[in-house]
Amino acid sequence: MINKIIYEYENLRIKYSNYEILKKVYVRLFEKIFHVFNESVVIKIKSEIKDGKFDKFIPNDLFFFNSKDKKKYNKFLEELDLDKNIIFQANKICDHKFNLLGSGEINLGRKINWHKDYKSDFCWPKLYYKKLKIVDLNNDSDVKFPWELSRFQHIPTLGQAYWLTNDEKFALEFKEEVEDWIKENPVYIGVNWTCTMDVCIRVINFIIGYFYFNNSAHIDEKFKKNLFKNLYVSGKFIKRNLECDVVGHGNNHYLTNLVGLIWLGLFMKDFDSEARKWLDEGLNRLLSEFEYQVNEEGTNFEASIPYHRLATELLLSTTILCEKNNIKFDSNYTFRLEKMCEFILNYTKNNGLAPQIGDADDGRLHIFSNYGQEEKRDHRHLMAVAGEYFNRDDFRECGKNYKSEALWLTGRAKNSLGLKSLKEVKTIGYPQMGYFIIKDNRVNILIRCGGVGQAGMGGHAHNDQLSVEIQIDGNDVFIDPGTFVYTANYKTRNLLRSTELHNTVSIEGLEQNHIEEKALFKLYDRSKAKCIKFEKEGEKTCFEGLHYGYQENLGVVHTRKIIYDPKNYKIEITDSISNNKGFKANWILGSDVKVEKFDETIIKTSDEVTIQCNNECFLEDVLVSPSYGVSLESKKIVNKAKQENYFEIKIPVRKEEC
Repeated sequence: MINKIIYEYENLRIKYSNYEILKKVYVRLFEKIFHVFNESVVIKIKSEIKDGKFDKFIPNDLFFFNSKDKKKYNKFLEELDLDKNIIFQANKICDHKFNLLGSGEINLGRKINWHKDYKSDFCWPKLYYKKLKIVDLNNDSDVKFPWELSRFQHIPTLGQAYWLTNDEKFALEFKEEVEDWIKENPVYIGVNWTCTMDVCIRVINFIIGYFYFNNSAHIDEKFKKNLFKNLYVSGKFIKRNLECDVVGHGNNHYLTNLVGLIWLGLFMKDFDSEARKWLDEGLNRLLSEFEYQVNEEGTNFEASIPYHRLATELLLSTTILCEKNNIKFDSNYTFRLEKMCEFILNYTKNNGLAPQIGDADDGRLHIFSNYGQEEKRDHRHLMAVAGEYFNRDDFRECGKNYKSEALWLTGRAKNSLGLKSLKEVKTIGYPQMGYFIIKDNRVNILIRCGGVGQAGMGGHAHNDQLSVEIQIDGNDVFIDPGTFVYTANYKTRNLLRSTELHNTVSIEGLEQNHIEEKALFKLYDRSKAKCIKFEKEGEKTCFEGLHYGYQENLGVVHTRKIIYDPKNYKIEITDSISNNKGFKANWILGSDVKVEKFDETIIKTSDEVTIQCNNECFLEDVLVSPSYGVSLESKKIVNKAKQENYFEIKIPVRKEEC
């Protein structure tokens, strides 16, 4: 126990001063004492706000879209041939058929249990939110299931189906679900109040629902008052339960909290002065948090590409909504936001998918298209929105399959002029967060070489230093394995963030950065990875980097050189270890890759990619996860070496290139 406390203290010093560590301990103690007394009084908060207070309240109607333009939106959806599928998915929602977090399609029954993980059948009791144990590593329950369902991200699909058909059943479904949720989840009671981030996402989707359904005959004054009251008490809850750190900053949770305050403040600013304070405070804190969480190069500080998608959606949507309400942002802010979108453009592979670097829980703010069917690794919906907001044709071209997303958020969706295929090799480095990208019209290479994020605390990072993802002709040859789950299976969680399940070198089963078995969101940075070289040498592109993750225990530095040679159709990877220590190089194959031929040093895949090693190699079965809660079987190439290992990937030559 003492050693664990010392270990925690030493690592906390990476980010905090002694004063801040003591303050952190004090805040936690204060919170425990506060909630002992608070439980008996907070239940009164809802009853103290009488329905009559909302008699004359009219929400601010400056929103992304307005029902008076319904015909325009319907025509657009029909022209894109999206209308039938929207109605089909909305009917599934009315039948309470959902596919959440890898559950597959399941029927939640006529009466939804909002407190239940339908995958494990575990149900959380309706207790004061601070009394609930939301994570129990000794069972397979996943608190993310009730949270995900209670985010109500299916509301836009119901709303679009209502606009397309004028069928009141969709409005009635919205009303009944919201009324039932409010009844079954009194403020401060139950699992759906235990995470402020999810409260924020829920109220935002409630607000979106209001603008779809506010003219329905079923959305009467009684329902509106009930909805407004819930939004208001949720705002008070968010303000009291901001997920920020003692130093005044946080991660994606805190960013979502501020976005929630802004949306509520805009919607309810004419209700009272408290709601107006939510807007002002949310905006002020958001600008500060933006500087903290978004690097100047446009990358997110969490060392996770899927979480970059979430952060970009939070910021882009909120920025557009604010500007709709005549709230302007300075050029430095919008320039960096544009850089965030450029990063998405650059990491998107030729098959339209994003690499799963770092954690991936498929988090979204709102879903305006393909609900229940979306490919979780496809981030191009943001490119469609960014194309209109920044008026950039390269963004539009990338997001051309997601025009409806742009329409709902910006009111327009222009056709792109079309872009020429990328024949020249493009090299883009993001040294602040450690991503190095090499791409042309046939090859996508992403190299990971940087910090673990969150000021060295690594909440959503993996042990992936010097790991590389490689796609050839739209086929994912070597991949990051993904995440699978968080707390529902902590051993698998740790396996998929381990060194051995990334395309890098492992030595004696040690980790680049220590993984504490049950500290599932901590990865203190001892690897200190850095890029030595990333440049073009004639027609070749060369990368060289190293990390110190094994130095403390073994006195070893791992160096990796990568050369992309398009003229000779090959990718060369050389690993060096700074002493004579034996090591393994691991290569996780995409689940669709089939091994056609294999011997000790040469492997040929069904996509005619040839892999050659200068050391003996063998195959192992591994688990990979394309989205949260989903696992697939795949193979891993392992080759053993002493001091240096050479690995060559030969790209098939096309007939037209001969």
